[in-house]
Amino acid sequence: MSDSDDFSEGELLEIERRMAEKGPEKSQPAQLPPYLPPPSSPQVSRPSSQPRTVQTTLTGGIARAPKQSLARRPNSSPGLAGASSSPRSSPRGIGSSPVPSPASRSSSASNGGSQNISSISANKYPPTHHELDLDNCKTIIYPINLSEREYQLNIVRHALFQNVLCALPTGLGKTFIASTVMLNWYRWTKTAKIIFLAPTRPLVSQQVEACLGITGIPRHDVSVMVGNLLAPSTRAVEWESKRVIFATPQTVDNDLKKGLVDPRTIACLVIDEAHHAKGKASYVEVAKAISKLNQSFRILAITATPSGNLEGVQEVITNLSISRAEIRTEESIDVARYVHKRNIEKITVAFSPEQEEILELFGQAIEPMFKELKDKKLIFISSAWDITQFGVHQSMTRFSKSELARSGNWGVISRIRGIFVILMKAGHALRLLKIHGIRPFYHYLRAWQAKEMIDPKGKPRKKPKKLVGELLEHPSWDDCMKRCQELTNNPDFLGHGKLTELIDHLNSFLLEQEMASTSTRVIVFCEYRHSGLLILKAIERNCPRARPFLFVGQSGPRSGKKKKAGPEDDGVEDDEFDDGEVKGMTQKEQQRVVKDFKAGNINTLIATSIGEEGLDVGEVDFIICYDQSSSPIRGLQRMGRTGRKRKGKILMLMVDKEDSKLEYALNGYKYIQDQLNKNIRFEYAPVNRMLPPEIKPELCKTQVTIPEENNQVLKQVTENHDIVDEVTQLQRQQRGKRKRQPKAPAPKKRFFMPEGVETGFRTAQQVYHEEQSEPGQPAEHGPDNKSIQQVEQEQQHWQEFFESDAEKPASLTIEDNPSSPLDIPVSDIISDDDL
Repeated sequence: MSDSDDFSEGELLEIERRMAEKGPEKSQPAQLPPYLPPPSSPQVSRPSSQPRTVQTTLTGGIARAPKQSLARRPNSSPGLAGASSSPRSSPRGIGSSPVPSPASRSSSASNGGSQNISSISANKYPPTHHELDLDNCKTIIYPINLSEREYQLNIVRHALFQNVLCALPTGLGKTFIASTVMLNWYRWTKTAKIIFLAPTRPLVSQQVEACLGITGIPRHDVSVMVGNLLAPSTRAVEWESKRVIFATPQTVDNDLKKGLVDPRTIACLVIDEAHHAKGKASYVEVAKAISKLNQSFRILAITATPSGNLEGVQEVITNLSISRAEIRTEESIDVARYVHKRNIEKITVAFSPEQEEILELFGQAIEPMFKELKDKKLIFISSAWDITQFGVHQSMTRFSKSELARSGNWGVISRIRGIFVILMKAGHALRLLKIHGIRPFYHYLRAWQAKEMIDPKGKPRKKPKKLVGELLEHPSWDDCMKRCQELTNNPDFLGHGKLTELIDHLNSFLLEQEMASTSTRVIVFCEYRHSGLLILKAIERNCPRARPFLFVGQSGPRSGKKKKAGPEDDGVEDDEFDDGEVKGMTQKEQQRVVKDFKAGNINTLIATSIGEEGLDVGEVDFIICYDQSSSPIRGLQRMGRTGRKRKGKILMLMVDKEDSKLEYALNGYKYIQDQLNKNIRFEYAPVNRMLPPEIKPELCKTQVTIPEENNQVLKQVTENHDIVDEVTQLQRQQRGKRKRQPKAPAPKKRFFMPEGVETGFRTAQQVYHEEQSEPGQPAEHGPDNKSIQQVEQEQQHWQEFFESDAEKPASLTIEDNPSSPLDIPVSDIISDDDL
């Protein structure tokens, strides 16, 4: 488009008239004010043989070049040695979500790179603001109180200088790695804080015990903040006086929001079970809150399995600003020697005749509703006996997008949606029947039926809703419920072939260990608490050598509102339609059970998901997986509980399509580990070195002396008094006798700001007078960052310049300044909207 395309015919004639009246002899070089700074925009070049000209507006003023956006282009970030050079690499700020691209491959900010400590020193981040102990910075202390392992040493050396995601199989010493990193940052800084976050109290207690017993960090500089054990006023004092903090993420998140801790004082953040750092979890919120005011802190994220899919791994890497991944599998060269062989046995169990009978009756009861949707081609499942929750949910989603759902026939739409809801519940009931047995199936149906006879206000109904009534009045439903009741009334009835196999293998294993005079421990994993209770009762009745105990999580919320998910909810389980038959365990009760199990008082633990993650339950020789999960995280955490110091055995009990779930989980885990090791699918954050480039610490392997105060605390740990209780009690004692002191007021909320930020309210008049008294300083909102005085001088100068000659040509030739950046087409400045 030519320049003239932006003007009307009348405007072009007016410009030509002015140029003709002036003539070429009056085309003089324009004299610009001496104090006018050149525009920041780059010169826009045009191929032309004409002299360079200054473009003017229609009123005679000189057209200024449009400002260039201050936003940095993706590929304009400075290259960092040891960091990804991809134009799509993540910034240092936490929380952005780049899209993984095969093209963005970093060979240094990852597991597969050859990055060393000296290469990191070339980064462009400013020196750390933390006060360093330069003498201690000369060495890296590596405790040899425990046996040295090469892979642990390698991970520690990288984790001290980069933000590392450490993924190690269960039982290979992630706690030791975290403790060593914390020890060295405690030594290197004088006043900075070191924080360890774990999702549950047992995991926090486990890390405190390891840290005090391995690293030698003095107990008087350690604080534990779990839940509501300490009042906010006490926590504020602890944040001010202590340097090493062990806490749950929600506690730290709340304290950061309340201003109890200054984010700028944090130098190291260790995150346990880091695969939870997704979405708006407390882990993510803590990392974001710190990074807003502090760009100089180290993050170590430890987990057994980063995620169940590639997108989840990238989300963890992005949310925690990970710059390097240290991945080890049981097949890794430096790990294989510490992993013992595990014998995995898979048994597929057929349905019992009783299960087949119940399945047929239940299928007949739901078939009329299923057929109604099938005839309308709204559901794509072969038969009512094959209904699954996932299949019904997919069909329901497809229906919501169909023309029928938008037709406006609300009676038909309401009935279809009601049938979908019933079939969803029927799918869950069928899953219980096939995988867990008749007893859990019957328990679920009774709870569902009882719930339907209560209205939303909690009052009993005379009869159920219409659709539910159609199902309950079906003859096959009544036959199904009566047959279930008849079978479950027999205490010797197990209800599933899996229980028969479990009891046979458990009795055989315990007998072998007894004959060999070997102390042993067994864990049985199951998904639901009610299934765990049935397994417990079956073992108690049929396994005389077993000393079983049911190990479950905390009770879920009893109100109608669902609790917001977060990392600290991992110990919380909530079976649908739970009737309170299986009560949840507090975290202190969980710790006592773990200690009894490790001591041998309990030799068979029936555990739900609480036993899969993180907890150190000691040496386990036999793992029985009563049901299978398609999640790589859960499957691998279950199997990782055995084979730590001696050979282990794993029994997989499967039925129907559970074998495909197991294969899916194993293949998914291997695929994710391979992608992390190859480093071709993930984007990492740039490396930020915190120590000055001239400091190159030397490794010092030493036997760490544990302070006496630490030993005294560790000796006080008993069955009913864990280390969290002990440290918390000492924290309270240090503040004096609480009874004699008045109740401390709640700490005032503080707002921490970046350096140099002016706080408080200021009027426009105050800002103006400050600028008048200090003309050399730029105005806060002045154009081009100029002072108010400069802007006024320019305005006056241009007014005088144009008043000297009322009519100016549309183009002024600048012959003595051929590199003028003001040579910009008028069409680039004035649009149709301006006219």
